[in-house]
Amino acid sequence: MFCTNRDLKKLKILFPELLTFLEQYGNAKIKPQMSTIATIIDYINNSADGDKTKIMHVVKLHRSLYPPREGLSDFFVWDDDFQKRRELNAPLEKILKDIWSILKKYEL
Repeated sequence: MFCTNRDLKKLKILFPELLTFLEQYGNAKIKPQMSTIATIIDYINNSADGDKTKIMHVVKLHRSLYPPREGLSDFFVWDDDFQKRRELNAPLEKILKDIWSILKKYEL
């Protein structure tokens, strides 16, 4: 059984964390995704739509973060030191995984 209210509360935390990370480490190639994430945050926080409608709209917007090229699936923080690179990218991987674990329940 889905708990859209609890899932939306988690997403209200995760998407701003994602945007903050991308603002810190991103580049011009990731700007469209950052704009979409800002739209998601605004929609979750300010829409009068019901929880089910909100979550389905977020699922739809989330899909657009992963175009065939230059999407979030291609993004990572580079550092010549492998261990440092892993440490830098670990928060991003966790945020993306947590978002996906919520939204995959609502995929059509």
